[in-house]
Amino acid sequence: MRTVGLFCIILLIGLAAGFEGNLTKEVRQVDGDAPVTMRQAEMTSNGVRQVYPASLVGYYAWTWPYTPTPGLYSATMSVAFSGFTNARTALDRSKKVYRTLKGDKYIAFGGGTEPGRFTRAGIASINAVISGGLLSGYSGIVYDVEAGDSGLRGDFARSFALAKSYDFSVVVTVSHSAPYGIEDAGTLMDSFLSSRNIDYISPQLYTGGTEFSNDYSISSGYGWYKYQNSYPRVVVSIVQARLYDDAFKYFRNIRIPLSGYIQWAQ
Repeated sequence: MRTVGLFCIILLIGLAAGFEGNLTKEVRQVDGDAPVTMRQAEMTSNGVRQVYPASLVGYYAWTWPYTPTPGLYSATMSVAFSGFTNARTALDRSKKVYRTLKGDKYIAFGGGTEPGRFTRAGIASINAVISGGLLSGYSGIVYDVEAGDSGLRGDFARSFALAKSYDFSVVVTVSHSAPYGIEDAGTLMDSFLSSRNIDYISPQLYTGGTEFSNDYSISSGYGWYKYQNSYPRVVVSIVQARLYDDAFKYFRNIRIPLSGYIQWAQ
């Protein structure tokens, strides 16, 4: 009996070890989602357990703090963010954080305050640094379109096409569902969501940037349902990486697949 009992114990230990070893290989279902591998399920950002898959994991690196953010150790991309539309100013201020950026390096133009307003001249300044080869150290451009003049749809379209012609990845981020300070925001968003020259569209799920939960408010009367047929992949801008799972579930429920996130907090 002792021999049989010892054999059973050894067998059970072996089975348990085999089961644990297979966890990284097997595919499981999470809350009714499409299959998620255990590798995806254990993806973390600064120690935050993330259940839902994200092919893009990024963060904004503000250019004004004395000490640059350490960022997310699991980042696939990061964004030098100055809040300026004028490209020369943004480029100069981004030098401070450039060497600290993780993953693919992006530079942002625009923002939610007065220096970040988009005008025809502002877009022209971006085009000038693209065609002048001044962004050679970056692999992508983020247009933070929140406020600005109306009638810029064609200017944006030409700038996106120019950026793509120079092999830059293009991200457009907006305040909640649409720019809050542009009169023809709806028309502009329609053009963004159908553009073949935008790789990612990133709605910001915050206003002040210190929220403890996602804010799913819409801007300029532009409903989330309009994102359902977006050509650019949707990645959310969120305050903290830990809020991604909630965003993933929210947008899944309204038939908008997410491809990742960009964290705002430093």
